[in-house]
Amino acid sequence: MNDITRGNPRTRDDQIWALQRAMKEHSPQDQTYSKVCGVFSLDKNRFGEIARSERIEKRTIAPARKFTTKQEDAFVKEIQNRYNEGYPFTQAIYTEWIQKDHPQKSPIHGYIQSLLARRSRDIKSQIARPLQRLRFDVKLESAAEYKIKLMEDMDGVPACLVANTDESGTQEYVDSHPVEILCPALITAQQCRYKVERDGKLVSVLACIFLNGDSCAPGIVVKRQSLDDNIFDLGLLNGQDAVIYTSKKGYMTGETFFMWITDVFVPFIKQQCIKYKLRPIREAVLLLDGLGAHFKDETLQLLRTAHIKFAQLPSHTSHAYQPLDLTTFK
Repeated sequence: MNDITRGNPRTRDDQIWALQRAMKEHSPQDQTYSKVCGVFSLDKNRFGEIARSERIEKRTIAPARKFTTKQEDAFVKEIQNRYNEGYPFTQAIYTEWIQKDHPQKSPIHGYIQSLLARRSRDIKSQIARPLQRLRFDVKLESAAEYKIKLMEDMDGVPACLVANTDESGTQEYVDSHPVEILCPALITAQQCRYKVERDGKLVSVLACIFLNGDSCAPGIVVKRQSLDDNIFDLGLLNGQDAVIYTSKKGYMTGETFFMWITDVFVPFIKQQCIKYKLRPIREAVLLLDGLGAHFKDETLQLLRTAHIKFAQLPSHTSHAYQPLDLTTFK
């Protein structure tokens, strides 16, 4: 009797289903619906309607939420902050983060989807691209303008005086591929980006090639405060094979680039004029990308004084227009 009255069935349908449930628990092998139909004088069709209604009602009862609204407000804020800082959650990392902060309430499978459904005005799941992939978002107008300017600057300039310089690191971006992340709801697919960490072991090489195949000594920037005295004892000729600079982070800076232009590039242009019997004041052309270190005032003034024009590649076109990227750095 206690099993039958459990849940306090009030309506006749509730009483019918309560009796069915109690009889099923005590006699799972019996055809209990036939006995219930006999007690209540039901036909099988009516019993089936009551059973379907019970199952539908059971499915529509929402399970108890693991986290309060206040806790989920904090979750949403953290998701938004992580995205704005450039290091968004993936669903897996987000689950680990919750488990770490709330070990007693490990989210079950499907919790993130239910959270996204409840807070769809605030957050969503979307594919994000690494930040450096912006280099492929180039405008055709910029490319056309660059082509016109390049033809004007190079008109009549000997191939031995047309140079391209660029930097390359010894390590690449890690895990540089699109991933599905959690982000603010208003972020569009084009805006959805994430930062990629470098490993910190960077050595930058500043190379320079000429249109006729000549090249001058590269600049090498190492992440050190000083160089060993015996670094050139193994046959490397300083200033001829390479010029080595030190840096706190191993990156090319405006100061380092100016030193390389002064120590290597301008003297090499003068040597080219002598080698190919050209007038000393003959104009040269230097192709380079938009790295800020290339355009310090003192560097630009030095290039003008040495009769060297510079042609800047349009933003995000190195993969298509940078000769060193297309040849030497491949």
